[in-house]
Amino acid sequence: MVTCPPSLHLKRLIPFIASAILLSSTTGCVALLVGGAAGAGAVAYQRGALVSTEAASLDTTWNACRAAVKKLEFVETLSKKDALEGTLAAKTAKDRTVTFSLHRVTDTTTELRIRVGTFGDETLTRQIHDAVRKAL
Repeated sequence: MVTCPPSLHLKRLIPFIASAILLSSTTGCVALLVGGAAGAGAVAYQRGALVSTEAASLDTTWNACRAAVKKLEFVETLSKKDALEGTLAAKTAKDRTVTFSLHRVTDTTTELRIRVGTFGDETLTRQIHDAVRKAL
């Protein structure tokens, strides 16, 4: 029986270990990509914004965002939309800006990004996203 020296085993393991570390550090992006490929419903909070894939057309998602703004009693400050994308901005009672960015992926799928302020607020952003989901 032929055995390999321990250093050869280690050399074979290094690429697998590096891959495992890389995948574990980017799970939010991987989950988003996997969810986006499998259909709508993927949600990830990354770099100060909540990014979700909604199983709804751009128009339906746009209307749900506007309904959430109204339900949460925010003041709408910007509203721009065309057939491929839209941006909606609103102010909270504490004068914080909430920005909704929508991008048409397919006729029945929309990417939605919600950001609160410049650096984000995950708790508030998730509450806003829940209001959008309820309106869908």
